[in-house]
Amino acid sequence: TAEACSRLLGTAAERPVAPPTTAAADAVGLPNAGVGAEAALGLFLRRHAGRLPASNGPRYFGFVVGGATPAALAGDWLASALDCPAFGMSGAADCDVEREAVSLVRALLELPPALHGQFVTGATMANFVGLALARQWAGRQLGVASVAESGLGALQIRVLAAAPHSSVRKAMAMLGLGRSALVQVPTLPGGGREAVDVNALESLLREFGRTGVASTVIASAGTVNTTDFDDIAAIHALRERGGHAFWLHVDAAFAGVALCSPRYRALMQGIEHADSLTIDMHKWLNVPYDSAIAFTRHPHLLPEIFANGAAYLGDSDCVDLEQTPICDMVPENSRRLRALPVWVSLQAYGRDGYREIVERDC
Repeated sequence: TAEACSRLLGTAAERPVAPPTTAAADAVGLPNAGVGAEAALGLFLRRHAGRLPASNGPRYFGFVVGGATPAALAGDWLASALDCPAFGMSGAADCDVEREAVSLVRALLELPPALHGQFVTGATMANFVGLALARQWAGRQLGVASVAESGLGALQIRVLAAAPHSSVRKAMAMLGLGRSALVQVPTLPGGGREAVDVNALESLLREFGRTGVASTVIASAGTVNTTDFDDIAAIHALRERGGHAFWLHVDAAFAGVALCSPRYRALMQGIEHADSLTIDMHKWLNVPYDSAIAFTRHPHLLPEIFANGAAYLGDSDCVDLEQTPICDMVPENSRRLRALPVWVSLQAYGRDGYREIVERDC
């Protein structure tokens, strides 16, 4: 395995970034008697290695795929070797590793301590968590104590965004909000901009406020198509000065890591006011797939939504968030220790190392 990995890593700069997409010529069957690990690995390499893109190499520009730093790769191998289910029980080492890793990311990006974070698989699940929180908050605004318990019923909830990632619509469908609840807000005029027109957003918020609709606003910090940025500070000001009530979710899956660079931090001014926040770790933090953090400044809502209520998983009614199992605060119960590659990589390269990565890329 080490030899095969070394060969694949060593040829990442030369291997095709867009290999043939034709299916393997013959079907592979399940043997009655296993062939052994070494032979199985050899079969995989002969059958599929040449058809996998060199997405961790320097010539791959498809999608927004980070490579993997050597330290992160070592942490990922260690996580697989340990095979530790990261339920996140208070006092357990996996819980400490995850909370320390989240704290390290907060320090790197200079996010406020009020933003509480948990690891999830990626931006899709982080956006799902953010919208689940927004749904719970919206129910409170409309007189429902817990949408997670009572269901949506006839609640009027709208999600407003200019250029949302496709995962937003997927999350809305999974949460029962419905894709049709997404309201496309006009963008700034001229030049193919994808950033929201804040004046148009305010008009919609005013209209929905008059008709008893609970609103969630999704701001983009680096859109997928053009890397445009919504003016988060101006959107937040609609609450502070405009008197509009809405949940603010910021999707910073790609650009969030650029907060570590003084050169680019101003692009996301106001991000600290987000009610929920998505940042991918497997993009610019360059850890192996899959890894992201879902942040929120309303962590007390998480167990209302995601608590298991199973005796073997601990006390889901715990009022102390520090004692609440992490699996009662995220969608998945079965979780690998995906915090470990982040922990190792941040310790290995530090603030200066990641600042250099971001600024060299830009």
